[in-house]
This record gives sequence, C-alpha cells and structure tokens, in this order.
Amino acid sequence: MQRGSLWTIRNYRWWFLADTTDVLAVTVRSFAVSLLAWKVSHSEAVTGAIVALENIINLVMMPIGGAIADRCNRRRLMIIENTAGIILSVIFTVLVAANLLNTPLLIAVTAAYGLLVGLCGTANDAILKSLVPTEKFASAQAIRETRESVVGLLGGTAAGFLYRVFPWLPIAFAAVFYAAGQTATLQLPSQGRKAALKGGSSGPGTGGKPKNGTAEVITAQEIPQGQDPLHSFIRTLREGLAWAMSKKKFMAALAVGATVNIAFTAIVAGAQIYLIAQGTDSILIGLLDSGMGTLTLIGSLLANWVSSHIPTGKLIILSLAFDTLCFIPLIFFHSYTAVLISLSLMGLPLPSLNTGLYGFIFGKTPDTMQGRATAVFETAVGIFGAVTPAAIGPVLQLQYGFTITAVIAAVFAAVSLVISIATSLRTVPRPEKWEDADL
Repeated sequence: MQRGSLWTIRNYRWWFLADTTDVLAVTVRSFAVSLLAWKVSHSEAVTGAIVALENIINLVMMPIGGAIADRCNRRRLMIIENTAGIILSVIFTVLVAANLLNTPLLIAVTAAYGLLVGLCGTANDAILKSLVPTEKFASAQAIRETRESVVGLLGGTAAGFLYRVFPWLPIAFAAVFYAAGQTATLQLPSQGRKAALKGGSSGPGTGGKPKNGTAEVITAQEIPQGQDPLHSFIRTLREGLAWAMSKKKFMAALAVGATVNIAFTAIVAGAQIYLIAQGTDSILIGLLDSGMGTLTLIGSLLANWVSSHIPTGKLIILSLAFDTLCFIPLIFFHSYTAVLISLSLMGLPLPSLNTGLYGFIFGKTPDTMQGRATAVFETAVGIFGAVTPAAIGPVLQLQYGFTITAVIAAVFAAVSLVISIATSLRTVPRPEKWEDADL
C-alpha cells in the first residue's frame, strides 16, 4: 500500500470494517424479508408494502437521526445500533425458526429495524469526514463503491442459499455481522478528528490542524445548548435544512438522486417481486444481485481512475445516460435472462455515478453539518424510492404489470438525466479541483 493512502489510517480501517459488517447485515436481512413477506402473505401488494416499510420508517426518522449524530457522540450511536441490531436479529431468528412468524409480527420487526437504522445509522456516514480530508473523499467513496459491489456480488447469492437451507439462517447471520461490527466500532476513538487520526502517522492529514475545511468532530458536550433542549434540537434540524437549501449543486444532486432512486427501486424491487410470484428459486433470485454486483465491481475498479480523468459533472451525465438505456429492454422482454442481463449492466456505471455525486456533495460538506446534510440528502433522495415497492406491488398484479413497471422506471431514469444536464451539476470539475468549486 502506498504511503499516504487511506489504508495507512488505522481508525479508517476500523471504520471500514464496522461499516462493511453493517452493510452485510442489512443485505442478508433485507433479502430474507422479501421472501418471508411472500411466504406469510402470498400477495404482491403485501410483499411490496413490507419491503418498503423499513426504508420508509428509516427515512422518516433520518432527519432526527442526523441531528442526533451532529449533537452526540457518533461512536456511541454506532454501538447502540449494533447492540440493538444483535438483540432484534436474535428475536427475529427465533420467530422464524419456531414458525411463529405471521404478517403482523413481520411488520412489527421490520418497523423496528427501520426505527433503529433511521435514528442511529447516520452516525456511520457522519463520522467518516473526521477520518478523511476533502481531497481523499473521492477515493474513500470509490473504495466504498467497491465494497458495495463485492457485497452485491456475494450477498444476494449467499442469502438465497442460506434461505434455501433454513429460512431463519440469513437473519442469524445478520446477528453475527452486527456482533462483528460492534467489535470494530469499539476500536474507534470517541474523541474528535485529531484522536481519530492517531495510529496512522503516515496517513493524510495526520497531526496538525484539519485542512481543506474539515472541522473537528463536535461532541455533545461541545455543542452550545439553550435553556430549552427541545427548542435547541428543533433549531439544529432547521439549520441543517436551511444550509442544504442554500446550496444549488446540493439541491440539484438531491433531485437527480431522488429520480434515479425511484427508477432503480422500481425495476429491482419489481423484478424481484415478479420473480418470487412466478415461483423462481431463491438462489436464482439471489443471483440477480450477484449479476449486478459483478458489473458494479468492474465499474468500481475503474471508478477512481475514471473520476480522476473525467470532470465529475460529465461523468454523472454519462453514467445516467448509460443506465437509462439499460431500462428500455425490460419494457419488451420479461424472461429471467433478460432481467439478469439488464440489471447486471445497470451496475456498471453506478460506482462512477456515486463516486462523483456523493463524493462531491459530502466532500464539500463541513464536518459540523455532516449528520444533518446526510439526513436531508438521504431522506429526500430515498423517501420516494422507499415507497416505490409499495406502489409497484399492486401494479404487478395488473395485466402487463411488469411492462408498466419498466416504463415507469425508464421515465424516471430519463428525468434524472435531464436534470443533470440542465443544472449546475454539469459544471462540477475533477476531484483535485473540488476544493475551489462551489457547492
């Protein structure tokens, strides 16, 4: 590993492990939930609603979670999330293994996961800025995309295999992943940026004052609070929203993210529910994630190089144009092979898109605003995508339901492309010039 790389920062490595295990827990659990929802309901509409439920609750609670992350110790929030995740996953495992699961209980458990992730999950993202200076944020995002690709490549197939063995087994593995994440989280310091960078003396930004607008991690004790804690908390939320709305590129990225998220969620969730209803084997359904993961992995290996050679704005446009074209075949072809090929190809430009879009937005966001900015962005981007499975479920029950779903997805993908071309996002430069660019 070359001197000055992200991997020379000890606490970045611990964060990466903690974040990765969290992603693995969510991946295997979410896959199992979709299959269990069909098992207890045998309804596309109910399955879609249950699949959507966790994300809806997560995103509704995320603004509160973001404000909490900016006011409280982020490491402590990660510890709370892992602890609760272990307990909840053990309970869920017992319910499935004992054949006690029904639709109301599945809804309750799914809602509990949504509350947990919404209130505590933002801390994982918010704490990263304390470890990575602005000029390294694109690299950090590219590494993250590679990780997501590997998880996508292996997670879906593994979850499908585990479900085939025992329906409760993916949930049990989620508990194990939360436990592993807890072990990594406990290695992180609870202090601010300077402490976080200790242990990686050759890492970027080590020692001295934070550079490139990166602020100290603010703990709960350092944040000024008024006489009325509730008033102070509400003011914190308002400040985050006002800051986000004042940034033109932030709002443009938000609009792009929201529309493309609807497109992807519609086609991915729609295809999954459609194939489950057709009686497709769980392992084959898991292979859809592996197909997309394979191409996403290839794209992630290229993302860092591509993002450093192509201006970020142009890269966003090219990525969205490619994905828009990938949606069109599914309007006409509905076989498993067609779905597998189209979904796989969609994964190729995703790392470059996310590296550019998320890397620029959060690389330019001050550390003191990371929690709230993350919450505003992900809530606004995700809320429409979160309700999409619930909306798509009834559509899939119609004649030509999957065709209609594919048309909806293609239209929203095209809208995201138009927004990226028509707004100031197209002017975002390469990462080495982000420091001088306006947000």
